[in-house]
Amino acid sequence: MRDMSDFMEKLKKSTIFMNLDFEKDADKICCSKYGGRPAVPQGFEWPYYEGSAFGSDSVEKFPLSFIAQLNCSDFADMDNEKILPSKGILSFFYECDTQKWGFDPKDRGCARVYYFEDISQLSLMDFPDDLEEDFRFAEAVIEYEHSDDYPSDPEFELSNDEYDEYDNIYEEFYDKHGDFRCKLLGYPDTVQGDFFLECEQVAERGKYTGNGPTKITEEMENAAEDWLMLMQMDTIDNEKEVMMFGDCGRIYYCIRKQDLKERRFDKIWLILQCG
Repeated sequence: MRDMSDFMEKLKKSTIFMNLDFEKDADKICCSKYGGRPAVPQGFEWPYYEGSAFGSDSVEKFPLSFIAQLNCSDFADMDNEKILPSKGILSFFYECDTQKWGFDPKDRGCARVYYFEDISQLSLMDFPDDLEEDFRFAEAVIEYEHSDDYPSDPEFELSNDEYDEYDNIYEEFYDKHGDFRCKLLGYPDTVQGDFFLECEQVAERGKYTGNGPTKITEEMENAAEDWLMLMQMDTIDNEKEVMMFGDCGRIYYCIRKQDLKERRFDKIWLILQCG
């Protein structure tokens, strides 16, 4: 039996957990926060998704919900690999009415990420009139915590005893951070299995995967390794806020490593998973 401590050390990645505090006031326009109104530059146009609601064939325009803005300087020293911007604002949006899953090329535009490098001229933007109250979220200050991270289900062949030991170590790590898990980078806490191959197939190759993966080639599998998780947002259900992704699921903003390096946040792809 292999040394599982050494095995996990090799698997370890760096992640940045995001803790939401609904009791603190977001007293700065460009602070890291969930919900509320976004800080944007002059002339910014609120994003809309053009698509069909569930069970409908008609194409409509749906305003995206503002999910969160992250001040990159708040976590720059936690980004061990230095792959995220060290300054500026990352602003995350998602269309919460139709709640697209990301398995259809037609889902493109249901989620957006904007990067505002110069924050000196940003100001708060009001919600569009056609954004429903249910999709205007309560404000919470985001605080960051650096941590090591491990996959919930390692994609390696382990003996039963090795898997049991790995599972025990992982559960101790998981319990330390609790069930509510919003984070940057690291391993996604998946609900329905790995999705980077799905990102490659749908976002890059225009394949519909709603009926399961399409024909998989070695070239596709290699290309899928270029994807990483930019941000994971969990369902919120407390006395201050209720924001559900499907049935208590999570959304994952994913991006190719090269696109992240080039700050091409317009190339992100969103995946929704739930139980």
